[in-house]
Amino acid sequence: MKKLFSAVIAAIMVLTISSIALAKDAPLRVAMVPIQFQNSSINDSAVQDVTRQLERAAHVPLNGVLERVDYIDQHDVYTAYDKCYSDAMSKDYRYSPKYLTEDIAKELDADIVILPIVRNTYNVYYYYGWYTQQISSAEFVMYIYDAAAGDTQEYKSSNRYSDQISINNNAESLLKSCVYKVIQKSDISHMLLASKD
Repeated sequence: MKKLFSAVIAAIMVLTISSIALAKDAPLRVAMVPIQFQNSSINDSAVQDVTRQLERAAHVPLNGVLERVDYIDQHDVYTAYDKCYSDAMSKDYRYSPKYLTEDIAKELDADIVILPIVRNTYNVYYYYGWYTQQISSAEFVMYIYDAAAGDTQEYKSSNRYSDQISINNNAESLLKSCVYKVIQKSDISHMLLASKD
């Protein structure tokens, strides 16, 4: 019993010292760009669902205590995005989102920039008398710029459905699935925790 008690006390001391050391480091500055839409038409509740999925994925446990991550204000992020995007489009209409994340990071002095894009997400219905065909499509792309590594990673997933009407396979459902896959591939929360180590 004495050994167990000693081990618990030692573990508490290590965690306390670690948290104090972490708190002394400058927090990681993270810019989460609002979701961008390209050739897409989905309902507001689906947009809110995707936003919640991304916020949960980028959540760092005990961040309020450890102050590991400083999430840059959404208004500042959107203003920087708008400026960088306008500047880029005035120079070259083929400008890549990969470069846009770098420009946003420079504008905001951010360590990490997350740029989510919903592309080609829609539902189309064809009516043939007694039969209705549903064609649904979803594509989700996320660009993550890491200033420490000096590069942008691209993660994407897409899905398509073509058959009779199915709520479980509409664009909104397909999109949720795509976002989930991209979050799993990118492992955002692990990246946020590992970036300052």
